[in-house]
Amino acid sequence: MNPDGTFKVPGTLRASWTYAQKMRAAMTSKFAEIPAVGKTPWHYDDVAKKMKGNPSISTQVSSYMLSLHKRKVRDSPFFFYP
Repeated sequence: MNPDGTFKVPGTLRASWTYAQKMRAAMTSKFAEIPAVGKTPWHYDDVAKKMKGNPSISTQVSSYMLSLHKRKVRDSPFFFYP
């Protein structure tokens, strides 16, 4: 949805680095509202035998975001190879 309340056209570009950052920030914020999750990184709990924590601040997501940023910069029309 656009800021003015209208819906986006199906072909609208949404695959930008900024969009990915916004989505991650939204998920981090939402998970932080849950008392048992908060700012605890995503991890496997050996006692409960399940995953716990905030998945949006996991090392895997951080690594993916860094890789995504590098690809977006490299594929940018403004990036010049030396």
